[in-house]
Amino acid sequence: MREQSSTTPYLAHGVSLRTTTALAGTLLGLAMVTGLGLLGAHAARLAHVTSEDTFAFARVLGADGVDVLRGVFLCGVVLAGVGVLNDVTITQASAVWELRAPDLSASWRTTVVAAVAPPGG
Repeated sequence: MREQSSTTPYLAHGVSLRTTTALAGTLLGLAMVTGLGLLGAHAARLAHVTSEDTFAFARVLGADGVDVLRGVFLCGVVLAGVGVLNDVTITQASAVWELRAPDLSASWRTTVVAAVAPPGG
C-alpha cells in the first residue's frame, strides 16, 4: 500500500528531483501531523460513557469505545493533512526551483527564504 501512495506524485507530476523533494517534504510533514494528531487525541481526554447514546455507540465499537474514537480522530487528522501537504509541498518545491534557476550560485538558505517570503515582502 505504501509503495502505491509513494508513486502517486510521480504519476501526477513526473519523475524529477523536484517531485522527489516534494514527496520527502510531504512524508516529513505527514510524520509531524501524525505526531500532533496523537498528542491531540490523547489530550482530548475522551470520556467513556456519558449518556445513553454514547453507551449505545460504545457497544457498537466494542469495549468502551474510547480507543476507537481516538483512532477515528487521528485518521481524520492524518487524511486532512495528506491532502493539504501534497498540494503545499509540490507548490513550494516548484517555487524554490523556479527561484533558484536564474541564480544557481545562490545558497539554499537564500532561495528558501525567498520562496517563503510574502509577495512584495
